[in-house]
Amino acid sequence: MINNRGKKLLSLLMTTVLSVSMLTVVGGPVSQVNAEEGDKQVACLGTSAINAPEPGEADKEWTGSYVWYGAYDGNPVRYRVLDPNTTDYSGTTMLLDCDSILYNTAFDVDGDANEGATYSNEWAYSDAKNGLNGSEFLDKSNGFTSIEKSSIAESTRGTHDITWGSPVNQNYPKYTPLNKDKVFLLDFEDISNISYGYSSDCGWDAEWNNHAVSNRIKNLDSEAASWWIRSPFIIHGGSAGSVDSDGALFGIDVKWSRGVSPAFNINLESVIFSSVIPETAGEKHADYKLTLKDDDITAALQSGKKIDVKDNKVTIPYTISGKNKDNATQVSVLILDKEYQKANEKDAKILCYGKLDVTGSFSTDGEGTYELPSDLDIYKWGKDYQVYLLAEDVNGEKESDYASEPVKLDIPEALVDYTVEPTPTPEVEPTPTPEVEPTPDITRDANDISPSNPVKVDEIEKSILSIKDEKDTAGSTFTLLKAKGAPKSKKSIKLSWSKVPGAEEYIIYGNKCGKKNKYQKIATVKGTSYTAKKLKKGTYYKYTIVAVKGDEAIATSKTIHVTTDGGKKGNNTKIKLSKTKLSLTAGKSKKIKATLKYKKKVASHRKVAWESDNVSVATVKNGKITAVGKGTCYVYAYAQNGVSAKVKVTVK
Repeated sequence: MINNRGKKLLSLLMTTVLSVSMLTVVGGPVSQVNAEEGDKQVACLGTSAINAPEPGEADKEWTGSYVWYGAYDGNPVRYRVLDPNTTDYSGTTMLLDCDSILYNTAFDVDGDANEGATYSNEWAYSDAKNGLNGSEFLDKSNGFTSIEKSSIAESTRGTHDITWGSPVNQNYPKYTPLNKDKVFLLDFEDISNISYGYSSDCGWDAEWNNHAVSNRIKNLDSEAASWWIRSPFIIHGGSAGSVDSDGALFGIDVKWSRGVSPAFNINLESVIFSSVIPETAGEKHADYKLTLKDDDITAALQSGKKIDVKDNKVTIPYTISGKNKDNATQVSVLILDKEYQKANEKDAKILCYGKLDVTGSFSTDGEGTYELPSDLDIYKWGKDYQVYLLAEDVNGEKESDYASEPVKLDIPEALVDYTVEPTPTPEVEPTPTPEVEPTPDITRDANDISPSNPVKVDEIEKSILSIKDEKDTAGSTFTLLKAKGAPKSKKSIKLSWSKVPGAEEYIIYGNKCGKKNKYQKIATVKGTSYTAKKLKKGTYYKYTIVAVKGDEAIATSKTIHVTTDGGKKGNNTKIKLSKTKLSLTAGKSKKIKATLKYKKKVASHRKVAWESDNVSVATVKNGKITAVGKGTCYVYAYAQNGVSAKVKVTVK
């Protein structure tokens, strides 16, 4: 970390610094803050804007996002993002793999099994592992800062669910486990994992003729070279797995010197921001650097002083404390659409970000101003949006930044009375806003609960709470709410759904799956998502969501079945349909096939179900679509966790 670097902020017009920018999509406008060694362009809270890599193909170079993290021999290092948000390695992390080869070494220097090992090619006892986690890399001088090092997670993983073909697979074990490894080499399954951007092609044909696999080619300096993986090659022997300079897999003697390309996981609870490297802004797969939490810096309001407000200009008397307080180079304001949480568990979006315009020279105790963007109603502070203060140590363009944990600022006292009883604008009679009527329903089944066919909330709640099996609630539909669920961690599940016209709130009912576990009312929310927490790992849960207007239910979801992470079973990830467009004449039918995709086998609670969003155009039963009358509609196939795909049906 750079210490006491200048303490000088370049002044910016606040209308530039604090222009309201929705920062969820890289390529759109981003907040920009000048630093001495480059512009900081915040892209997202946590890592939510960083994309997963594109599926690997043998003749295609690796295509994905990158993160610059730490240094090697004083030079910033670029890493491939194999997974921006995963719970596969214990905790919630981001998996990084070095984009290059940093140095050469032997897998095992003398070729003899080290203490505790049976063979010299066992990763857990190897010289390569010890070097990576010691003086050759992790503890090497001019490498990681102490905060970067502490933000690297201990990775534990015992298995994958990857399959591969001949001829190389007989020479590798299924998976080489990790057990609290900070830094590691990828294994055979990692570099065969298409979701990591690598090809499942081993680089050899049945006659053992090799060919290039572009996405596994890495350079040492400017030349392509071979590099180690952690898998043994021929389990009972003295050879370890490696990747040749052309990307093909092979094995060599552990005593030989080959390239090292480190991999590790970043603990996402340590990441506050991701900032895009300016020259890559606008690209789908951009380069980023991280702002890491420094527990030894704290930002707060000065004791006994208050925030002052004049029009939209806000003045904040701040103080910075902690062991690393002198490292701070700026105080920043962060405005979010939701409450801030570590690892961005609430999926908050940044509405605005910028540094305070400080009076005089920057110091650890001072006063600064910012102008609240005109798009944000100042009286909705703390309601429609949340305001936070943080102290930052902003470094070079490809160096990690550091910041205090964001501190929430309550609405200034000067505004409190006005939020209760706002001063009316004289001589201007406000135009009353007409009540917006919901869009009339298209034709649905007569028994469906919908905005045009509501039921009393008490009635539907009584029905849901009395269900003794795992069947759907009477009158429930898929196409109105399109409700789905996905695990956030081993102990949480995120539910999401579409907004129903006219709905004022949504009631969530849920429990563990099983006929003995009756539904319970667990939450009422205004938005279109909810995260269920404090759940059991590797356990299936069931949920039903009801859209409410007044005392009436205007839509009820189909039952959602989702399992938390950490178990032997998983969830469906996708539905693939045999057709996505269909043209029929009235009275004719066509059968559509749906195939469920998954990473882990799924415990079946319900088969693929089907629903038409307009039965006056087409109906569907078990995938058989029947044309009814002229028009266009969509027929949906949906899995038990709400993952869906649709067919556009045109009836002539």
